Amino acid sequence: MELKKYQVEVLKQIKAYLDELAKQQAAGNKHAALDAWLQLRVPGRRYSERWNALGKDMPNFCLKVPTGGGKTLLATQVLGSIYSTILEKRNGTGLVLWVVPSDQIYKDTLKALRDRNHFYRFSLEHAVSRRVEVWEKNEIARLTPTQLNSTLNVLLIKLASANRETKDQLKMFQDSGGNIVMHFPPEDDLAAHRALKEKFPNLKMLGDENQIENNLVRTSLGNLLAIHEPVVILDEGHKTYSELAQKTIEGFNASIVVELSATPAKESNILCRVSGEELLKEGMIKLPINICNSNEGKWENCLSKAKLKREELAKIAEKNFDKTQREIRPIVLIQVERTGKDQRDAGLIHSEQVKEYLMQRLGVNETEIAIKSSDKDDIEGINLLDEGCRINWIITKAALQEGWDCPFAYMLVSLNNTGSAQSMTQLIGRCRGQGEGFSLSLHVQGDGCRGRRRGGIF
Repeated sequence: MELKKYQVEVLKQIKAYLDELAKQQAAGNKHAALDAWLQLRVPGRRYSERWNALGKDMPNFCLKVPTGGGKTLLATQVLGSIYSTILEKRNGTGLVLWVVPSDQIYKDTLKALRDRNHFYRFSLEHAVSRRVEVWEKNEIARLTPTQLNSTLNVLLIKLASANRETKDQLKMFQDSGGNIVMHFPPEDDLAAHRALKEKFPNLKMLGDENQIENNLVRTSLGNLLAIHEPVVILDEGHKTYSELAQKTIEGFNASIVVELSATPAKESNILCRVSGEELLKEGMIKLPINICNSNEGKWENCLSKAKLKREELAKIAEKNFDKTQREIRPIVLIQVERTGKDQRDAGLIHSEQVKEYLMQRLGVNETEIAIKSSDKDDIEGINLLDEGCRINWIITKAALQEGWDCPFAYMLVSLNNTGSAQSMTQLIGRCRGQGEGFSLSLHVQGDGCRGRRRGGIF
């Protein structure tokens, strides 16, 4: 797959930084990441130093790329640059910790990286010139020292399971069996355990942390990561800036952290910025965006107008099919305030209310409606582009903000009382309309509904 011009430029900038970083580290500079950053002399881009749990300088930078701009593809190439510069001695082997924020992104990333015919996987293996193995957390016990030393091993985890003080994260530091024990000294070699603890003081022990003379290092996944100082990729990195998340990442003794985000946190060290205009030049933005404030006092009226607009788009799609024999089925995304089972009576707009109104008052068939939430996924395993698919309305709260693309999504109806430009940007970015003569229509419920402006900032 040929890289876009802006992707090539991004990789050049990253390579320049990593080359300078490698020089600074080779010289023994304790502030290598900061000084390498300053050497770039990029105006308006400050750098905030961070340190891992070993007290080592932890280089970290962010790629600010709009949704749909190929952040995952760039990440595979960046790994190649990292292993050819600051981690050249590892010869393309070891551990990479790839952290994602949601179930959907997890599923999509796992599927792509495990598919040897997918361009993400091909790109990664070509970039590091090594065989790549992709692991889930519950599989890592099968990893042997031989595999660790001969292949690049990508461990994919969800952010929630990495955060300290959660049940899943605590399990990462529980003593484990399987091949994990092979990565640690034998139980009867107390001297080796003491030496390992001295080299990596933040390792978790089986007994009293203050009495290591007769104590053993836990043979856990968390400790395995810590002794191998992994590269960390943070997908949707803006979600990792809680104090808890930051401490967790530092506790894995990360050697370098790379963030990917369309909407970085203000604390991010943004090394590269890609604009929407650059994507437009490469033909990666298909549609103009039309914003329509319904000025309705009731959300039901806003939905009624949206149905009329969808019918109008459907007629255009029929004419387009007659000319091109290419089917387009305009899908409407509806953003609501609540989706949970026990939140129906909270006084906020609920997904089931919207579904009932579409069916009972607007005559929409139930087979055309899907709800996508954390506890209900009506589109799981469904190909929305299939000619036999009848889904025309998808109701969500926030589940579609990241990790999901819909080429037929031509309308976004926001009934949500949002004040977050970041979340709305993420949701709009999920739309991938491709049809001639179409535009993305944003229907926002206007002033008057309970005295609040509905819809957020665009």
